[in-house]
Amino acid sequence: MAPHMAATVFGCPKRCSWRSGSTDQAPQDAQTGKLRQRGFRTALPSIHLANLRSLPNKTDELLLLTRTNKDFSNSAALCFTETWLNDAMPDCALHLPGYQLFRADHDAESTGKSCGGGTCFYINERWCTDVTVLKNMCCSDLEALFINCKPFYSLREFCSFILVSVYIPPQANVSLALQKLADQIADTEQKHPDSVLIILGDFNKANLSLKTVKRWTNETERVLQTCFEWTDWSVFKAAATDLDELTETAKEDAYRKRHRVLYNQARNTLNKEIRAAKMTYAKRLEDQFASNDPTSVWKGLKAITNYKTPSPSTKISEEDVRQVFRKNKRRKAPGPDGVTPACLKTCADHLAPIFSQIFNRSLELCEVPSCFKRSTIIPVPKKPKITGLK
Repeated sequence: MAPHMAATVFGCPKRCSWRSGSTDQAPQDAQTGKLRQRGFRTALPSIHLANLRSLPNKTDELLLLTRTNKDFSNSAALCFTETWLNDAMPDCALHLPGYQLFRADHDAESTGKSCGGGTCFYINERWCTDVTVLKNMCCSDLEALFINCKPFYSLREFCSFILVSVYIPPQANVSLALQKLADQIADTEQKHPDSVLIILGDFNKANLSLKTVKRWTNETERVLQTCFEWTDWSVFKAAATDLDELTETAKEDAYRKRHRVLYNQARNTLNKEIRAAKMTYAKRLEDQFASNDPTSVWKGLKAITNYKTPSPSTKISEEDVRQVFRKNKRRKAPGPDGVTPACLKTCADHLAPIFSQIFNRSLELCEVPSCFKRSTIIPVPKKPKITGLK
């Protein structure tokens, strides 16, 4: 495998990547022996990846390898980049016994080059025969082929395996190519959330970095919105003693509910909190009247009669808050409070009323909640080696 060729698996319980080279040969040989005994009943498919630089010139060599090399012939899939194929080359001339061919040929009009590029898959029929081409794209910066494989054997957690063959030319705009690839992968993951996504190919100058991104399904978003829809925010507002407590209560409630998937559990927990808030509110009213404190009594009367001080000239409407929440980007990281932008964006309609009250209350009291003042600051040094923080 070439130094800049890599394969990455997405969707598994543990994310992993393979690259050429090994420092511990003995454990690797033992693991290879176990995989040979299991044949095609492995958790993940064995894939042979290579940059051919003209598939027609290597067809005889590939045919020989399928007959003489067991590791090669027992591969679940063969992935080749730089096939240099075009419409003039028929599939019958590239046939390998026992394999299905799926190809994405180089397009001279789209790439602006008359030759080069191209990618393909050979799928072993002993591993899978139900294969569907999802999409293929070809441009001057990126060539990719997406296929969906439903093998004869796979773990229950995996609905299917989506194999993605990628070729990024040396002269390509790397950042633009990776952005296009990320968009295509995100779209595929959204349409096939229960499938394992395996990305492999020749990335040349592209520097791949793995990061975990949590995605919400449509069902989870509906459950989350239902939880907020049944939340009685007036109870929290009445039970809060000051602006900081009200803000913390609203933000903590939003943080907890974004993790709930089952509606019944969320409803039971919410009912318990409402009952506890009512008891706390009743106890606070009793203490205020029993203390003979005019200030506390006046606060209690204002709470009972729902007396409101005149609002300031500047007022923030629910629509203003709703628009700001909807502009949040889902992939942005959360702040110190742990509330993700995806939660604010998804539940903008349900969170806008309580947060608009918090903002207007802050303007009335001329006070900013303490939790709004907290932030995470990460210094980025200009020099590669840090010698001091000055």
